[in-house]
Amino acid sequence: MNLNLQDKVYALELDLKYANTPKRLRAKIGYTTKDMNKRIAGFRMSGNLKGKEHLVKKIFVSNSILAKSIERIATEIAILRGYEKVNDKNLGLGYTEWFYCSGNQIKSCILQAYKIVNKQIKKRGKNETT
Repeated sequence: MNLNLQDKVYALELDLKYANTPKRLRAKIGYTTKDMNKRIAGFRMSGNLKGKEHLVKKIFVSNSILAKSIERIATEIAILRGYEKVNDKNLGLGYTEWFYCSGNQIKSCILQAYKIVNKQIKKRGKNETT
């Protein structure tokens, strides 16, 4: 079994100030094993967002062996909270993980996911000892 302890779960924010739109803030939940700057550079944005990778701001990055699970749970939390998915292919790789909300709202989803996972870990530990 190959464990990569460099797994990261992250929250990013993109503020499209130049676009006159009420939904200018977009945030992304993600999981990666790469360096964050390389991950952002690898988005391959296109259309009117081509070359705008510099507008992406890192809000939260956390190393965790459970990063993939945390990301999946955080995405579900964001959907349950009613954050609308952007689904704009111009956002490049991982475009389905962008939401119309702030980076701090996505960070909140990630932190809530951590609470859920930690609670499950504690619960399983108690069940094994009884």
